[in-house]
Amino acid sequence: MVTISVAAVLLAIVVPSFRTFTLSQRVKTGSFDLYSTLMYARSEAIKRRATVSIASVGGAWNNGWTVSDGTNTIRSQDTPKGLTITSDQQTLTYHLDGRLGSGSASYLKLEATSNSAAGPRCMTVDPNGVPRSRILTGSATCP
Repeated sequence: MVTISVAAVLLAIVVPSFRTFTLSQRVKTGSFDLYSTLMYARSEAIKRRATVSIASVGGAWNNGWTVSDGTNTIRSQDTPKGLTITSDQQTLTYHLDGRLGSGSASYLKLEATSNSAAGPRCMTVDPNGVPRSRILTGSATCP
């Protein structure tokens, strides 16, 4: 009986922190997926010597994204479940030199839909087309 009581107390302590850990890993995985897509699109633009775009599906990053070279969809991906992605742009375009078409930096913010303690991440793409990911802590904001 004592063993069961101790196990119940330990579970009551561990389960909430495990949920936060799981959600944090989901955000981290989503940011890695998005990072790899950005690097892939940049690489394809340079390799093909053509414009390559990453666009949100249906005007919302929460629906996923596609990589296309204008007429052909090269790759598509769904947004991982439980994530919310917001951005300042619906389409990011890489030119044949690997730079962003807009000439200005862009950002994408990833966070767990059900738990704000899961550590949101900010993905920024500089004008040179290089993505960077960072964890938002405290009162930090995504540009």
